[in-house]
Amino acid sequence: MIAPRYPPTQNPRSTTAPANPLKVDSAVSSEGETEMKPHLTLHVLSTRQQLHITIQDKLILGRCAEPETDGTPNIDLSPFLGYQLGVSRRHLMLVRQESDEILAFDLSSSNGSFVNGQRMSGHKGHTLQDGDELMLGSLTIRVYFRNEIPFAHLQTRQLIPVQLETEDEFETSPLAGPVPNIRETLTTQTRQLSTIEAFDIEQSAKK
Repeated sequence: MIAPRYPPTQNPRSTTAPANPLKVDSAVSSEGETEMKPHLTLHVLSTRQQLHITIQDKLILGRCAEPETDGTPNIDLSPFLGYQLGVSRRHLMLVRQESDEILAFDLSSSNGSFVNGQRMSGHKGHTLQDGDELMLGSLTIRVYFRNEIPFAHLQTRQLIPVQLETEDEFETSPLAGPVPNIRETLTTQTRQLSTIEAFDIEQSAKK
């Protein structure tokens, strides 16, 4: 069984993603020659981390239990929020075919496995293609048959914050003409109403 390498101080159940991409080394044959196997880059979207793996026969993805048992997965997704995102202890198996194709099998996981949005059946393998999207529970992984993922060299575009003007920064312009006196205006309107009422009373008396 090929086990992933973790830094000596890293806790496998930690929710913090590893600082460096995880690598699974290729196996060495009995003759001492390194066997060439399909190389995959798994890009974990939840933590934006990459796992570089090579497959000799099969690999199991899941999360480690405490204490470790015989069912411990080859690739532990606990540091990639696997527990929080619903990854089972033995969730998904990747199998290498003689044609070097990679098949994905769901291992009767609690929250299911998906390939490009389609739910996987428990006993049917799904051939993976470059750029496919795997979902283990709610943990999303992009699969690439290469050492580097596309567009990894592009930097995130920075947004320049816009400084909003405060009330002190607004310029006020004087009103055109004299400023009206509200008290005088109300007094004038009251006098006009009194004149109109007196006129109406006089007209009614004449009738």
